[in-house]
Amino acid sequence: AAEVRAMIDSHHTPDEWKGAILIAALTGLRLGDVVSLNRSQVEGTRLTIRPEKTKRSRKTLSVPLTPPCIAWIGDKQGDLFPSLKTTKTGTLATTFVRIMAKTDIPRDVKMAGDIVGRRSFHSLRHSFTSWLAEADVHADIRQKLTGHSSAGVHARYTHHDDSLDRAVATLPDLWEQ
Repeated sequence: AAEVRAMIDSHHTPDEWKGAILIAALTGLRLGDVVSLNRSQVEGTRLTIRPEKTKRSRKTLSVPLTPPCIAWIGDKQGDLFPSLKTTKTGTLATTFVRIMAKTDIPRDVKMAGDIVGRRSFHSLRHSFTSWLAEADVHADIRQKLTGHSSAGVHARYTHHDDSLDRAVATLPDLWEQ
């Protein structure tokens, strides 16, 4: 969360990108879906979209918007990200990596077992899912919010760092010193 906040707060991050990062982190939407957002998809405090990846299956997502998202959207009309919408996805992905670099956020991170993970805009989707899991939001609800079609796919997006520690902390104290 601190790294996402750093990108949003950085003077190096253009305003449209600040909104795109904020909305992706707090809705779990993919890059293409975020940059294609239009004010007509905002209904009160909800965002209703048909994600690009699932257009053929005609799946529609309804995602509650958090107060920061609502505040960023404000009274904007039409496309929420007009300049980003006309940019090729590959260029957008590269620009996001540059934003990470300018805010001193490492692209590669070492995970358990000395596995190196490479972060991208899509990592915000993983963060969204993991933050909900850490807050003990049930997997069914997380899956519905992200629009994942199966529990197996959804499980790959959930990283339980803090909740594992909390779970072990509930075990009885069996050692007296």
